[in-house]
Amino acid sequence: MKKLIASILVTIMVLSLCACAPAGEEEKPQGLQVGFGTADMTPKYSVGLAGYADSDTRRSEGVVDKIYISCLAFTEGEETILIYTMDLGACNETIANMFRGEVAAATGVAKEKIFCSATHNHSAPAVDKADPDNGRWVLETFVPGAVKAAQDAMADRASATILTAQESVEKMTFVRHYKKVDGSYAGSNFGTFGDVPIEDYAVEADDRMTLVKFDRADDKGDILLVNWAAHVDQGNALGRNNIASGYVGPLRDKLAADTGMKVFFVTGASGNLNPDSRITADMHNLNPKAYGEKLAESAVAILPKLKTIEGSGIQFTRYNFEAEIDHSWDDLKEVAQKIWEMSQIDTGSALALCREHNMSSYHQARVIVRRAAAGQTDTFPIYAFRVGGLGFISGHYEMFTESGRYIKDNSPFETTVLMTGNHGSIATARAYDHCRYEADSGSIAKGTAEKLAEKFVELLK
Repeated sequence: MKKLIASILVTIMVLSLCACAPAGEEEKPQGLQVGFGTADMTPKYSVGLAGYADSDTRRSEGVVDKIYISCLAFTEGEETILIYTMDLGACNETIANMFRGEVAAATGVAKEKIFCSATHNHSAPAVDKADPDNGRWVLETFVPGAVKAAQDAMADRASATILTAQESVEKMTFVRHYKKVDGSYAGSNFGTFGDVPIEDYAVEADDRMTLVKFDRADDKGDILLVNWAAHVDQGNALGRNNIASGYVGPLRDKLAADTGMKVFFVTGASGNLNPDSRITADMHNLNPKAYGEKLAESAVAILPKLKTIEGSGIQFTRYNFEAEIDHSWDDLKEVAQKIWEMSQIDTGSALALCREHNMSSYHQARVIVRRAAAGQTDTFPIYAFRVGGLGFISGHYEMFTESGRYIKDNSPFETTVLMTGNHGSIATARAYDHCRYEADSGSIAKGTAEKLAEKFVELLK
């Protein structure tokens, strides 16, 4: 009997100690945890805009729709990473480092585990613009928004299962390089080319939409990641000098309304892909709202095809990629400087001088000046990571559809999400031989795009 009583007393003591264990020692949830957070980063005053050759002078005059910075938090075991998508023109390491420190301090997530992408929005503030109003916006809105989105994502985490689907969505995007009837090549930002048939595009567009659903066990709601490649260009439809999200905002809004899910949009390899304007009557003027809502309908049609993918754990890797700078135009540095200065006053004369010297635009003239001042190489970090059985790549350049297709087709993952920062074009070798707009607008030498795509696949493996 004494032994029985002693045993009961020991059991009671053990149970009491367990009940009194401090909260910090509670057993952590098992499996993948995913959370979503977002913040409004619409400027409340006029700011300098990014996205076009006249970005030195173009300023916002109004707001068509709000722009956001959104964050996903992934936790499994001891590992947590954050990924961002922003309704901005571009994001590189300099821009990401504007908020990484503050986010790390607020969440406890290490700076090297914070990844970002931008939608390549042509109607958003220029984050790195030397303008007092833009600097004020960065300090008052952009950085606090990044912190808020991360904190909300961390607080929103819940157990999740990953489901994916990938399907072609036809006639919603096009390669803006095409072959003419005489065998020569040209480029156009419009979705139709008169008597040039669609099969004469220079290369095949990667029109695959990737959906990733994080099916969450708690009552916090499911999350839907949409990965699609097409330029996010407001154009003239609703005023090119207005703050707007392009087609991304309407896509998110309709998809959230139709599904009840939280929507996280990521732009893929869209360096030479434009949204097709033929869904509206006006062939040469994209309607961002109509386009975004049409894409949302396409996503809803794909949802029944979602399938669970297996895998556990979070891993990531970083590689410093060294790219050769194109110095083939250095002898035209002085005339390029003249063209750029002229473009701020008389664009017609500037373009005439461009044609005289075989330049594609006065934007290229500014790039030539920058290249001449640069070193021989540009070294920048690229990332690959996985969440369970899902693969991601993250880089800061604006990749072409050929690169995106190569990465997806050669990735060891069944589903790979391409996150691009869209900070300058990295054209494929083909584009250096014809349709040189993007090739001449970037700083990188011919052949680099192919090497970069191969390195991404290597990192994924």
